This record gives sequence, structure tokens and C-alpha cells, in this order.
Amino acid sequence: MIVVIHGVGTHNKGAELMLYAVLQEIERKDPKAIVYLHTSMIAEGLEGIKTNLQLRELPYSKIIRAASKTRLTGILNRIGIYSRLLNNVLPVRNADYFLDASGLHFSDKTNIDNFLLKYWQQTLKSYYNQGTKIIFLPQQFGPIEKSNTQKAVAALDKYATLLMPRDEQSHKIISNAVTAKEKIIPYKDFTSLVEGIVPPKYNHLKDAVCIIPNSQMYNKGAIGKDKYIEFINGLNKSICQKGYKTFLLDHANDRALLQECIKIMNNKPEIVSGLNALEVKGLISQSYACISSRFHGAASALNEGIPCLVTSWSHKYEELLKEYNMSNSVLDINNLEECKQKIERLLDKENNHKTRQSLLEQKGKNLSQAKQMWSEIWALQQANSK
Repeated sequence: MIVVIHGVGTHNKGAELMLYAVLQEIERKDPKAIVYLHTSMIAEGLEGIKTNLQLRELPYSKIIRAASKTRLTGILNRIGIYSRLLNNVLPVRNADYFLDASGLHFSDKTNIDNFLLKYWQQTLKSYYNQGTKIIFLPQQFGPIEKSNTQKAVAALDKYATLLMPRDEQSHKIISNAVTAKEKIIPYKDFTSLVEGIVPPKYNHLKDAVCIIPNSQMYNKGAIGKDKYIEFINGLNKSICQKGYKTFLLDHANDRALLQECIKIMNNKPEIVSGLNALEVKGLISQSYACISSRFHGAASALNEGIPCLVTSWSHKYEELLKEYNMSNSVLDINNLEECKQKIERLLDKENNHKTRQSLLEQKGKNLSQAKQMWSEIWALQQANSK
């Protein structure tokens, strides 16, 4: 089996976690599979990925990297010939699957420019023309109001094999945007199948409260940067006043932000950085509770039965909590007093225990759904072989 995995890498732990979720499932299906990755999104190189599968970079990556170091690339781009498109216009030959696991591509929030629009149109068309199954694994869709977003979704409508909205709102949005309704099959976050690894060097953080800041909170305009840092400090102070140890977890190369937070925190909590996605999930799994501004930080906590509160800049956070019957766990960044009350309930031993039990019951359902999703995907190849 030949598989192209698209849209994920090691640039943040959520993307890396989805990468491992896909790799582990491919290995269960076909240990001899050949997997192609976008090495531009993997700083450590293919040798840094922990898998027994045969990993390869896209066929034209080396040529394009070499061209990018010359003036030729700039000249071609200026006259409308986008040399970087060769990386996908010329697809991996005989690929059985093109699996996009990005989590969020087709939304006005991603600001699809003319180059990116061309990228999608050419990429999808080239794989479609050679019979590759094009699957968009569970992710957020929408809003779809801007012209280029609509044109990119039109390419999905024409070329994609399956579209998997991750939440109810995304399902409604993509259903209204495409004509091929039969391509839409909703599935939730699929990283529940990934088992985390607890790094022994962090055993001393067992039962501490994990705080996961996110620069996207102010980059996306949900709150100003200084106000956000003050907000994180206020949450940390409330937790420490209840006698719990805290630590800050770098989930997306946000160490600079974490260091700014530390400067104004009296207890100077430990910063944990440099872990791979499996270790991040493992570390979260041994926490007493979690406060996350990262989607997959929250997903990892909830999947492992760890009570969690979140801050939000996108509807995907609210939809994730809804899956776990935790809709009241969104923190209002403009109401610190209300947040303190929610933290008090989060830390209460009896409430914490009950929440854990409820989350673990939901985990079983999520595991079943994820297995069903992969069965549906692999059935496409079996149908082709008949």
C-alpha cells in the first residue's frame, strides 16, 4: 500500500499527534506500507519519526529545495508559474491514499490566498486523475464566506473521496457548501487510539495541574497578549492557592510565551518543552487536571480521563467539550472570577473523581468510532481490488 500523508508534521504537538495516529493505524493495516510525508513540516527529518513503516519524502522535494535557493524560483513565481506546485502537481505515482489530517484547512480563518487556492486545485486534481482515494480525516470546516475559500471547497466537492467534519457546526457548514453530500461522513477527533508515553524524568509532576498556553489566543484576536498573560497568571495563582503544584507545557513551540508567563508568576512553575507528541500525551495523562488553550492538549486530557478547562478562539473547542458532556468547561477570558469558581470545582476531589469516571466512559465510545472510521477508509481499497 502506498499512502501520502498531508497537512501534519512536528511543528506543533497536535499536528504531530495526528501524524502518529495515522502512522500507527497504517502500520496496523499494512506493516509493509510505503508512506510519503512533507518533510518541510518535519524539522527533525524522517529519521526523527518513531515508526516501523517505510517513510519517504515526496519525489520532487529535493529538486524544489535546491531550486528555492536560486533566483529561478522567484522569477517563475513572478510570471505566474508557481514552482512549488510541482511538489503536488506531479503526485506520488500509484498512491492508494492521500490522507489529509490537518485539522483545519478550509476556513476563512486560514486566509486562502491565490497561491494556496492553486495549490489545492492542482493537488486534488492530480491525485484524483490517477485514481488515488482522497480522504480528509476529521477536521473543522468553515466559515466558508470568502471567495477563495468557496473556490477551494469547490475543488473538494469535485475531487475528494470522503470529507469528515469533526463537529456538528462543521458538518452543517460543509453540507451546505458542497453538492456531493454522499462524500460527507462525520467522525470525531481520532487521536484517542494513540497511547501516550510517560517520560520517567517527569514522574515528579504526577498529579500536578498542567497549564497549556497558546499564542493563537492573541494571534487570532480573542484577547490581547498582555491581558492573556495576566489571565494565565491569575489561573495559576488560583490553583496554587488551593495547594496544587502547576507546570506549563509547551504544546506548539510557544516557549517564548511560557517564559513571559513565568516572569510574573510568584511560584515559578516548571516549563516542560522539547517532548514529542507521544510524551506530551503521556505527561498530560498523569496530571490531576488540565487547563488548555490548545485543542489537542484538551483532546488528550479528555481522552485520558483528565478533567479539563479550556479557553477558546474557535468553535472547535466548544464542540470538543460537547462530545464529553463538558460544555460548561469553557473559560470566559473576560471573567476571571467565574474562572476561579470553575477552577475550584475542577480541583474538588469528589468532583474531580466523578468527572474522571464520566470521561473514561466516553473514551470507550470514541475508540469504537475511530476504529469504525478506519474500517470505512480501508474498505475503499478492498472495493478497488475486487
